[in-house]
Amino acid sequence: MELTEEELEQFRERRDTFAPEMYDLNKVLDDTIVGEHAARMSLFTIFILSKICSYVSGPSAGGKTAIMDAVIDTLMPGDGVVVEGGSDKAIFDKEREIKKAKYVEIRELNKVNQLWIEIFKSWGEGKEFIYERAQIQGGNKKFILPPRPFVVSRADESANEHDVGAEFRSRMVEVVVDGSQDQTLSVIDWQAESKEDPFDVKHVDKVFKACVKWHVGHLPEPDIIVNPAATVLTKYIPSVFTTARRDFPKYLANCEGIAKFYHRDRMIVDIKGKKTLFVTPADLFLNHYIFGTAMIASALRCNQLEKQMIQIIEKYGELTKADIQRCLRKYQINVTLRVIDNHLNHLGDLGYLNIDKPKRENVYSVSDFYNEFTVSPDFNEIVEAIKQKMRTNKNYQPFAEEYIKRFCGDGETLMVKDPISGQDINILTYQFDKPHEVQLVGGEQGTGDVDSDYLYTRKPLFLTID
Repeated sequence: MELTEEELEQFRERRDTFAPEMYDLNKVLDDTIVGEHAARMSLFTIFILSKICSYVSGPSAGGKTAIMDAVIDTLMPGDGVVVEGGSDKAIFDKEREIKKAKYVEIRELNKVNQLWIEIFKSWGEGKEFIYERAQIQGGNKKFILPPRPFVVSRADESANEHDVGAEFRSRMVEVVVDGSQDQTLSVIDWQAESKEDPFDVKHVDKVFKACVKWHVGHLPEPDIIVNPAATVLTKYIPSVFTTARRDFPKYLANCEGIAKFYHRDRMIVDIKGKKTLFVTPADLFLNHYIFGTAMIASALRCNQLEKQMIQIIEKYGELTKADIQRCLRKYQINVTLRVIDNHLNHLGDLGYLNIDKPKRENVYSVSDFYNEFTVSPDFNEIVEAIKQKMRTNKNYQPFAEEYIKRFCGDGETLMVKDPISGQDINILTYQFDKPHEVQLVGGEQGTGDVDSDYLYTRKPLFLTID
């Protein structure tokens, strides 16, 4: 961790009582990546805390590797291993490191073959993968890869040539990088500043960062984790697709991962001889605040870019893919027609878009089916449900009043620290966006409206591409 003798002594004195907030973790991530707050915090909680296999997507050079590297950098040395995804055999060269590590990062897996799929399938089921390879000198060498939580990145441009398949994606959680022009400018500005004045680049205190890494690497593993609001949470998860059966356990697992992160300020008690950790309303809120967008996108099978495309189509009526591209660019989102076409086909297959062909080009409009998903969490309801469960379950009753006093607020306020800004949030009054709503930044004079003359004005609104 590159600590001096003095810093190492400070680290040893602080590490065992260090109790960071998620906001502290976010400050550590600031050391290695610019922006991408939502994506990086989602990936940290999903992949590191909850050990759920993850899939980072986005445009080429969009920052997928940077996000994964930053998240892996929150671990103690040796706990994470990086595999370059260019060769299908590259992972076997890392056999020894994988056996010692706790997590695996696989960069830019653009050429996916059956061998990679079999490795991921085995690991996803918690099984080791065994492979025998013939050697030049004769005989076989056996490789054994023990199961590890893994994160994979792939560029959108590779989706058609090397599709991983819906079954593969449904077993993972997808995190989408920010491909906006604003994010690109932020990265370029940082690159320029670090070269213009390298002596003034601010970094997180080394001892503080080391303590965060130690904390992340030494989270407890209780025998049982109780989520007293699990039943009421089911109403906030889109259930129209059977994949929700896989998504909801991931959502609950992420609540548990966040509770473990805050274990120094949580109740860990003995129930029937089992070491039991209680999830709190704050854990549930942080989970939805950080992970809710990615989880609902997974349940809806519709990522952030696809939601933005739908919102533009809904706002401006029937559009062709070229119209959609121009609108996205007005909102500082630059993607190729080929990528847009891939996403439109996916949304059409799901039934979220109506597709007509009045002339030579397809014209897209939003179906009624997509707008059925309008429910957002009500934390007043969730907190009341938790109180009732704690007071009526005979196993929890001995701990109910202490739990309620410590974690359920006073009926008007229940504060948590925003994991990105560090500001206090009252979770009882906070209003989440509806599941299918997204933020579109830009438009005419920053109002969010696209200029009327920015689109072709003839009716119906489409153009012909040869």
